[in-house]
Amino acid sequence: LKGKDVYIKKSQLPPLEKGEYYWHELLGLEVFDIEENYIGKVTDIIETGSNDVFQVTQGTKEILIPYIEQVVKKVDLASNKMIVQLLEEV
Repeated sequence: LKGKDVYIKKSQLPPLEKGEYYWHELLGLEVFDIEENYIGKVTDIIETGSNDVFQVTQGTKEILIPYIEQVVKKVDLASNKMIVQLLEEV
């Protein structure tokens, strides 16, 4: 089955620790900054060596947001919302 997708029912997924999420739960979340300004939707998650990175898209604009504690402040699945504090550009 190498290189193949494996599917299971959501009900068969093991429970996660607090603050952990499955990717399918994060895709499509509406992303806002800490001042409630709309940034876009999570359209993809990129797996890197150190931390995952969210691809957030609004129209033709795309921003990459690292999934680290300093940036992702809140994930609210019930409200389909993520709050982030963007890093200062150098």
